Amino acid sequence: MITPEQRAQLVTIIDRVTQRTQSIHDDSLLQDDLGLTSLNFIELIVEIEQDFNVTVPDEMLTADAIRSFGDLLNLISRNDTIADFTKA
Repeated sequence: MITPEQRAQLVTIIDRVTQRTQSIHDDSLLQDDLGLTSLNFIELIVEIEQDFNVTVPDEMLTADAIRSFGDLLNLISRNDTIADFTKA
């Protein structure tokens, strides 16, 4: 489960990487709605990996695998669950 703090942190990362002008919703498309370029996408993934201490598998580094803000939230949530499980 993603926390409100994690959600806000992800929005902050997107703000640093893009020049968005509208609000972000779970169904906001990274390229179409937020104006993310392929270079921005790689920058975004690197920052997410560093800030959230997660690993994004290479096979997910395509526009089809991660298309929306909600996809990013799911990725972070899934990684948190895996990290919590391995700590137990």
